[in-house]
Amino acid sequence: MLSKEKAYQLLIEGLAEPDEIRYVAHSKYVGDLAGMIAKELSLDYEYATVLGYLHDIGRKYESDNHIYAGYEYLKNNGYEDYAFICLTHSFLNNDIECICGCFLSPDSRGYREVKEFVENHPYTMYDKIIQTCDLLCLHSGGTTLEDRIEDIEQRKGTHHKSLYHKETAFSQKEEIEKLLGHSIYDFYDSL
Repeated sequence: MLSKEKAYQLLIEGLAEPDEIRYVAHSKYVGDLAGMIAKELSLDYEYATVLGYLHDIGRKYESDNHIYAGYEYLKNNGYEDYAFICLTHSFLNNDIECICGCFLSPDSRGYREVKEFVENHPYTMYDKIIQTCDLLCLHSGGTTLEDRIEDIEQRKGTHHKSLYHKETAFSQKEEIEKLLGHSIYDFYDSL
């Protein structure tokens, strides 16, 4: 099992550019928030933190197709137990079209494998926590779900399923908060 320290080292190895540092900060916030939520839900804190740190690791290798690049990197380097999060973190409801911003292009490398995996992978609470935390964290810390979705849509556009994604994201956040018994935003003071 990867420790959160080792996962963070994998994340930062070889990075120096400011844009890369932004993605590292975002990933660290996602992991830290995911870990806090998991701990309070009596799930594995370390595992959730590691998944959060690694969800965007593909940005180091292929920013336009970070989902598949991260999956390949982790799988090819012996981290198969974590690689799935690179594929599932952007797609809610086991639906490759339930994504914020633009759709994954059918011409992109690995598209068929990503689509098949997302549609057939039984999403766990860890998937849902990382998906939700990804939509709640910027490189500067926690933000509201509304503001984060607006930020992504301004940068990447919208599509005919954008409202479906937004409604699903809010529903998923509410599901987690119901289990917690309080707002996820309550954790922001600890980020």
